[in-house]
Amino acid sequence: AEFLNVKLQECKISTETRISYIDEKAKLSGDFTSTGFQLNDLTDETLLSYESFKIKGFDIDPLMLTVKVEEIQVNEPKIFLELDPNMKLNLASILKESAPTEAPKDQVEVNDKPATKLTPHIEIKKFTLNNAHGKFNDLSINPNFSMSVDKFSGSINNISNNAQQQSDWFFQGFVDNYAPLKMKGQSRFLAKPFALDLNMTLDNLGLTGFSPYTGTFIGYKLQEGQLSLDLDYSLVNNELDG
Repeated sequence: AEFLNVKLQECKISTETRISYIDEKAKLSGDFTSTGFQLNDLTDETLLSYESFKIKGFDIDPLMLTVKVEEIQVNEPKIFLELDPNMKLNLASILKESAPTEAPKDQVEVNDKPATKLTPHIEIKKFTLNNAHGKFNDLSINPNFSMSVDKFSGSINNISNNAQQQSDWFFQGFVDNYAPLKMKGQSRFLAKPFALDLNMTLDNLGLTGFSPYTGTFIGYKLQEGQLSLDLDYSLVNNELDG
């Protein structure tokens, strides 16, 4: 790609879209599906993939700046993060570096369009995530460290940029395919100010897998031990309480 250090290995898209313009009112509605998406780096290692991405029942009014969606569904997404021996993250090298450009001198921008007074309105009734997988490898330490989040699924209800609209959400999965992880709460994801109430529990995660870090930084390996967490956090007006 011209601006990215990645290759789109595969992706299929389909849509059923209806467009209407009646009495100076425009409307765009329908469904969108993307399947078999796979994004590789330049060495053909997979960075991101998913089985399907669906937008069900979208309704867009471009003149009134409103977007309404019945459901966004992502099935079996996978993401792979890796720190190389020089501590550079693989995703950090996606964007190609571009040479700085100088703005033409003595050029004045003229904008004769009146500023719109409309405020965009976004409403997504449901977001569903099914069977997500994420893996992190740290090659900057020896021995290398690896950890994954598996079978991660859940949903978010009533996403909106309306500051009065709370979103209820719940996700669960496993760390390294055995330690149960659960996250639930209420949030205002798109609204300003952003707000978050979070409860996260993690049960019986073995600590011996962290030995590459303890051995590197304090000189001792972990022989045994388990970690369980039950955390509550809230973020309101950029203030974190937990």
